[in-house]
Amino acid sequence: QGASVIMSELKPYFNDILSAMLAHKCPPDPNAVCPCGATANTWCMECWESPLYCASCIVQQHCHMPLHWVEQWNGRFFEHKGLAALGLVMGLHHNGGVCAQAPSNHAMAKLTAVHTNGIHSVTLAYCHCARDIKVTDQLLLAGLFPGTFKQPASTFTFAVLKDYHIHALQSKKTAYNYFEALRRLTDNILPGTMKARHCMTIIIARVWAYLKAVKRSGQVYGINKLLPPSHIAGSLAICCPGCPEDGFNMASNWRATPLNKRHIHTAWSNGNGNHGLQRKGGKTDDPDDIELWGGKGYFARTKKYEEFLKTVPDSEEKSTCVNLKAINIQNKAKFCNCVITGVVAVTCGRHAMFYPCVMVDMQKGEKYAHMDYALASVL
Repeated sequence: QGASVIMSELKPYFNDILSAMLAHKCPPDPNAVCPCGATANTWCMECWESPLYCASCIVQQHCHMPLHWVEQWNGRFFEHKGLAALGLVMGLHHNGGVCAQAPSNHAMAKLTAVHTNGIHSVTLAYCHCARDIKVTDQLLLAGLFPGTFKQPASTFTFAVLKDYHIHALQSKKTAYNYFEALRRLTDNILPGTMKARHCMTIIIARVWAYLKAVKRSGQVYGINKLLPPSHIAGSLAICCPGCPEDGFNMASNWRATPLNKRHIHTAWSNGNGNHGLQRKGGKTDDPDDIELWGGKGYFARTKKYEEFLKTVPDSEEKSTCVNLKAINIQNKAKFCNCVITGVVAVTCGRHAMFYPCVMVDMQKGEKYAHMDYALASVL
């Protein structure tokens, strides 16, 4: 009833809302005059209540906002354009201006910049004051993540990487769907005219997520020097701050606690498996895939775990009961073509936070050996 009541209250205002939507998309008089005296025929679609200016004034106003979209009157309609088409040059390390030391033969560079509002063709002016500053360092310091570190021709803004990271975690959006939305934001009429870059988005997003974890965990600042030896060196995982840990969040005389209060110093661990996190084999596998976390997150170290699995005999429990044969058939169908049939993890029983470096993969269903390894890693 709550939703229907709100809808009935809004319905009489539909015409007013539509009028406001049309007025918002309708720019002022295209024959207006810019404050500089020139013909005002361009307005920014992203600045708050932007009036009409001439192209030169729009470019000057956007030296620190080079990735806004503008519309320019071409005599028949307002044409959607990027600021680079109006002559804007993104100067690096000179407060948006062009470096005076730049040689004339390669002072400018054309790149593709992927931002939260679409895909832009931009013109960059690198700094040539210091010869030892690499091009990729200039891009990174300007908030632009290069697609390649050899000869970068495309970049991703830090803002779009952060935006995609949040969307991927919260709404489970794939890189393909996210990039297709960016193509729509760039040109909703002919989105297919822009080159697909979702494969590069996946790679850069993986690197971005890893580097953000290094930053947020404090490893980039050498936080291990301030933590007790019980903490895993180089760990990027978030440890439970509430569970008792000697030398970290417990009093130095905790061993003298009376017997009737020993429960406050008890650590509870719960182990469980999840068969929903499967991975099927096939042509999508990359045998040369690079592991970024390397056992510094929530999963155990891959090589050490694989060595342990070699010592575990491969045994399969078979049921002779007629009523349980259906379960055996279901398991075969459920795990068909699966390289990984699920994961096993251990959490703290009080706060349900995952322990670092203990999650392991399962093969051909769940075994006691999987849980033994995970629990031994916690202990």
